[in-house]
Amino acid sequence: MKLRDENIFVQIPSYKDTQLVPTIESMFSNAYNSARLKISVCWQHDKSEKLPQEIHENKNIHIIDIDYRDSKGANWARNILQKNWNKEPYSFFTPLLVLRTATCSGFANNNEY
Repeated sequence: MKLRDENIFVQIPSYKDTQLVPTIESMFSNAYNSARLKISVCWQHDKSEKLPQEIHENKNIHIIDIDYRDSKGANWARNILQKNWNKEPYSFFTPLLVLRTATCSGFANNNEY
């Protein structure tokens, strides 16, 4: 398999973030080939926060559901997320603020590395 056809692992350490859903939706809508995206979310939230069913049912999204009171910080969340890495050659390992700016139109293009 050519490197450009392989998956992109996206790690999102999300702590009570109201922009998590729009960020995930933006990644899928802006990706040239969204099937390449393998997203792992360490979702640290309270009981009032809900994710849409479409996100829970998406086979390319893995949600790690954690009560925000049990969180031990950003590096702890990143450590949990890294355990889901499956040797994908590409990986986003950034805070959500940076990731949001990186989801420009056409990323995950099969014709580019």
